[in-house]
Amino acid sequence: MTAFNSKLEVHKIILDTEKPNPSFLKWQTSRVDEEDHIVFLDIFKKFIKVIDLNDFHANQKKKKAITAYDTEKTKDSEPSILPIPDKLVIQGFIEGGKFGKKRVKAALGEKKNKEELGEKTLILDKYYFMLYVPLDSTIATLIMHSYSSDSVTDIFLEFLKDFFSNKDRGFKKCKSERFFPKSIADEFERNSSIRKFTYSTRMLVGTLEEEPIKTVKKEFNIKVIATADENINRSDLQRWLKTLHKSVISIGTGKRELKDFEKGKVSLQSRINNKETTFEIQKDFKIKPTIYLDDSKVKMNEDGTPDFDSLRDYCFELLEEIKKEVYPHATSVN
Repeated sequence: MTAFNSKLEVHKIILDTEKPNPSFLKWQTSRVDEEDHIVFLDIFKKFIKVIDLNDFHANQKKKKAITAYDTEKTKDSEPSILPIPDKLVIQGFIEGGKFGKKRVKAALGEKKNKEELGEKTLILDKYYFMLYVPLDSTIATLIMHSYSSDSVTDIFLEFLKDFFSNKDRGFKKCKSERFFPKSIADEFERNSSIRKFTYSTRMLVGTLEEEPIKTVKKEFNIKVIATADENINRSDLQRWLKTLHKSVISIGTGKRELKDFEKGKVSLQSRINNKETTFEIQKDFKIKPTIYLDDSKVKMNEDGTPDFDSLRDYCFELLEEIKKEVYPHATSVN
């Protein structure tokens, strides 16, 4: 996996209110005679006004910041963020990155030309997003692009959760949930095998000292990783879990079976692209894969960034799959 490995995440943004029969329509307006496309465009205009400020939206704790550039049409270019009213979609680009660390930059071939970057300096990346806002629902869907080494998804999510609050109309800060499309999970499960088992716990370990004779005890963090020489078939998962769970870990005077460890994880690896996903043993066996982008889904550039026209088309296809699960009674976005 390279530092520029592109991926997508899907999140549900859920209105939080005690109002009867809430919806994004009621979040925006109390009028019932306005046409949907007018209401949606009003939401879009409000979104642009808030995201494209004179300064960044910065999170001081996480040392990340986001903004939007070029949100107005010019004679040379379209806006960076566009509404698609007939599909109830806002899509385009935000830019963001990390700050809070002094760095020095230099270019290949220009070794001596160094430039110091202060703690407030950001190195910006461009991230594509697609936001679906069905007016008759309490759930919006965000499809967000990021990289394996860099992401501003968490910051953008916080922005959206605040954006879709409206205290005057009785809407508190939104909630959000990570969503894993069933089609992606099914595809991964069909083409994956077991890579490793990981167990971790805290264990009180004792040792016997001779002078004077006494037992000294300390608490340790214990991690056990079991990796087979060759990946294990997914169908053999339960058999190997039963076998491993009977294993006893003995350290000093401390003993514990793996089944009694506080945490246990299974890592699956795709046979197609070698990417891994991990799930908790104690909680469930639902596959929750990251959506990594490659040439099978999206046209990719040589530097690992996606062709954004191709990415947009794929996100619309993915949205159709998501709607079948999240909005089973909704009409097509196409």
